[in-house]
Amino acid sequence: MAVNRDAIGDRGQAIVFNLLTRIHKRSRPLFRPQFLGDKYPAIDFFVELVDATEELRPFFLVQAKATRRGYTEKRDRLKAAVKRPVVSALRAYPAPTYIVGIGEPDELAFIIAAVSGGATQFSSIPTTHALASEATLLRLHEDVLDFWQRNPVTFRESQFR
Repeated sequence: MAVNRDAIGDRGQAIVFNLLTRIHKRSRPLFRPQFLGDKYPAIDFFVELVDATEELRPFFLVQAKATRRGYTEKRDRLKAAVKRPVVSALRAYPAPTYIVGIGEPDELAFIIAAVSGGATQFSSIPTTHALASEATLLRLHEDVLDFWQRNPVTFRESQFR
């Protein structure tokens, strides 16, 4: 029986949502993810930081890539490819962008940044930063908050004012 790729993708997206909304030792999650729909070209999730202030609403964008192909021999990489056009689209956004590779059915997920000057495509995803780890989630929160604090953007001028 053939594997239903849509079902694997749907499960991968659900796993990412679940991991980003984990509470761990806090009273609430660090993130508020919003799924953007299956037909959005490069982004699966728009994710806000929960502890945002009125003056600053930090967010990041996520491409979720689920696979059943497993891992490399050393288990240091997930066999999930992200092609050049997707990475280029992610890098074009003036905001933090990340790729989350999901090993399905083991429900393990790993995050990597799609940064300007970084890789232009991925033949596999490193398993260095497990998304289930509280430490990784805290570092992700810090990474995104640091970006927005260093690069504040305010919409000040408009012809519709």
